[in-house]
Amino acid sequence: MLNEICRDHSHLQNIRFPAIRDNRIGILIGADAFTATVPRQFTTGPTGTPNGVNTLLVWTLKGLIPQRYTQKRVGHSNSTSITLFNHIRRRQDDPDEDLLQLFWTIEGVNFNQCYSKGQSLDDKEALSILNDTIKHSGDRYQIGLPWKEDITLPNNYFMAKVQWHALQQRPERDTNLRDRYEETIKKDLDKNYIKTTDSSSRHCLVPSHHPVINKLKPDKIRRITNAASNYKGISLNDALLTGPDLLCNLHGLLRFRQYSVAITADIEAMFKQVGIQPQDQDYLRVLWTEGGSEKIFKYNRLIFGATCSTSRAIFVLQKCANDHKQKHPEAYTSIMQQFYMDDFMQTYPSEEEARRSAGQQMTQRRVLSMAASLFDPVGLISPFAIKIRCILQRIIKEGRNWDQPVSECYQQELHEWMDELESMTSI
Repeated sequence: MLNEICRDHSHLQNIRFPAIRDNRIGILIGADAFTATVPRQFTTGPTGTPNGVNTLLVWTLKGLIPQRYTQKRVGHSNSTSITLFNHIRRRQDDPDEDLLQLFWTIEGVNFNQCYSKGQSLDDKEALSILNDTIKHSGDRYQIGLPWKEDITLPNNYFMAKVQWHALQQRPERDTNLRDRYEETIKKDLDKNYIKTTDSSSRHCLVPSHHPVINKLKPDKIRRITNAASNYKGISLNDALLTGPDLLCNLHGLLRFRQYSVAITADIEAMFKQVGIQPQDQDYLRVLWTEGGSEKIFKYNRLIFGATCSTSRAIFVLQKCANDHKQKHPEAYTSIMQQFYMDDFMQTYPSEEEARRSAGQQMTQRRVLSMAASLFDPVGLISPFAIKIRCILQRIIKEGRNWDQPVSECYQQELHEWMDELESMTSI
């Protein structure tokens, strides 16, 4: 019918449409691709006839359909309608062919919305619990667990004890593994990730924990808690809301390829940086044996193995960014767009900009590390070494936390010192 209309109207005779054998809709062009449908050329005829409109993508016919055509298609003689006919055209001689090809290449990917994801009712409830319970305890953020309604956890102490004894048999066959696994408990106690408690509470224990070794990092042992283990038909994870997916969309991480100079970093023990409110800690207890006697520890931080931990950790990271947005707008943008879980990836046009950005994250701990890394047994670079120690001394007098960024007044001094450090290789 399209070509028949064009043949019968002199002002449309140069327009041709391919035969359409499949009337199913192949693509919807949304408002975010408005420029693709802006009229670029018109061909008009007498009043009451269809008009031709050319856009970046298609020729279209708009206007009134003469009755003789609707009689053939619709089956009644008094039908007059306003309609729009579209069909995508591809012409190799079209100067905008490359632009058209680009449109098809990225069609359906909206980068402006790559951080916006749909949320279920459970996700919204989990976020509500987060917002209601999160607070800063002085040195870190603390949150509550996202409990589902009307779920009661049984006390699974006896099953947990059986599973713990079974786990003990494994390290006994590997003394090195046993010692390394015990060391993870000692480190967590020293860092206050866990603490000793008694068995009088009737709250559920996390039934088991076990060592996991990454083949790419054989020297590192991670202790995983099995929060999915069932007891009487229910597990800890069954009682918790997972929470929304707050991970940065992978499309956003394509910015990592934008420039040639890259900076990467990660958050050490990300889950362990997030505190758990005291009333929820008894649900995160684990069994241990020390010196032949049984001990019960409970976590006061997020645990590996809980279904909600990933969402909770990312929420706290983004909360921290929002709380300091006014003072550190660039850091806010980097956290919201350049983090994928605990990994930070960002690129810069030049080494100077990359160093300046890295300098913004200079902490007292890092300055101490740089000062301690100098090895000069014969004193060849004593003036240079003393300079960084003097800077460190002034920074320590401010009384800041070891992992807080140093004051801006020291940034330039530290940049100059790092530039001088490179020249030390020639001595």
